[in-house]
Amino acid sequence: MPSLRLSLLAVAPLALVLVVAGNVASRPADRAVAASAHVAGSVGKPLKPKARPRPVSADPSLPNDPLWRDSWSLTKVRAPAAWKVTKGAAEVVVAVLDTGVDRSHPDLQGALVEGWDAVNEDADPSDDHGHGTLVAGVVAARSNNGIGGVGACSRCSVMPVKVIGADGSGSAADIREGIVWAADHGARVINMSFVMTGRDEGVASALEYARSKGVLIVAAAGNSGSADVTFPAGEPGVVSVTGTDAADGRYSWASYGSWVTLAAPGCSPSTQAGGGYADFCGTSSAAAFASGIAALARSASVTASAERIVAAMSSGAVRVGDFVATGRVDAAATTATLSVSCCPPASPADTRPDLPEPHPNRL
Repeated sequence: MPSLRLSLLAVAPLALVLVVAGNVASRPADRAVAASAHVAGSVGKPLKPKARPRPVSADPSLPNDPLWRDSWSLTKVRAPAAWKVTKGAAEVVVAVLDTGVDRSHPDLQGALVEGWDAVNEDADPSDDHGHGTLVAGVVAARSNNGIGGVGACSRCSVMPVKVIGADGSGSAADIREGIVWAADHGARVINMSFVMTGRDEGVASALEYARSKGVLIVAAAGNSGSADVTFPAGEPGVVSVTGTDAADGRYSWASYGSWVTLAAPGCSPSTQAGGGYADFCGTSSAAAFASGIAALARSASVTASAERIVAAMSSGAVRVGDFVATGRVDAAATTATLSVSCCPPASPADTRPDLPEPHPNRL
């Protein structure tokens, strides 16, 4: 069977670059002024975090990482309130099916577990492209280490599974292999920040296999700015994610529609292959963000099923418009719901003072 083409989903400063298998090509986004020769994911705006002493009066529960103070995405979803319930658990593993991950990045030290390279059929899923390292940072960059930024689930683990090559392209066969490998090796969440050019039965079967093992699967909706259903995001049981801005509006490049499960912040500072940082934008970034919140939720209730986690994320989402089925994910509401349903107090006196109040913007 011929390999299906796929596209990584990150937005360049001026152009959205979609690199596809076969004849490598690029096409501009709706807002693009010109096509770029750079592959998506390596073209985010570089960031140079400056180490600044934290004021003595600062909330000691907040991270001391410099990029935390300059970002909006985590505060938008009330992550600090969620972190009072849990900052994640190492046993909650997020498989990043992507271009691999740079294991040497300082902000990912202690985050990575054993992975797999389905492209080269070996156990070295190094990132020779850059996109996967950006995804990993949004999910689980380490917090309170005084450098860089913070992932949504900074104490969770990342399993790098390379299914996309250095040119930004991949095959359905490698994606099938990567999904099954991740499910068989302990992944609790699978993140897929790419879009394939058509539905593949083998990939669909692999997704169903992973779901049968209790894996929660998240995929980027796409950067076409249209309501066209994409694969694998549109597959039943997959949590599809679009991207929203700081005002909870949909980015013009973000795919949308009633088939999209959740929205999440579409731009976040993240780890860049080679040790740097970049402002990572696109539904790739939004999907990674939602995967991090899902992992945070699984940490709050380790026995909850994937369906229960998705229900909590959906019911707690802030309503933002008719471009998404539920709304924009809210980390505090999600973890509060799960921590209460998971572990009710032993007595009336056993209260949970750290649980957040309902979000004022929720309908």
